[in-house]
Amino acid sequence: MMWLKWFPWRFIVCRVARAHGFLDPIALLARLRRFAQPSEVHEPIELLRAGMVLHARGLLNSRVLQHNLDWVWPYWVERQFDPH
Repeated sequence: MMWLKWFPWRFIVCRVARAHGFLDPIALLARLRRFAQPSEVHEPIELLRAGMVLHARGLLNSRVLQHNLDWVWPYWVERQFDPH
């Protein structure tokens, strides 16, 4: 697993984020660190994991729902995509 150390993770993450119209997450976290007082822990890992799961579910829901509107969906989905 030595190749994982020299693999250009930052470059790939930045390029993928920019390609999909998101802010650069590495630059954003670096700017947030400058606002905070120095600490041993930069970001709580639990919150980052929960946020990633939340965003992944939201992205999956938005993609699945838009392509399958003819399916029978729960009430909240029907109301969200047909406000009348």
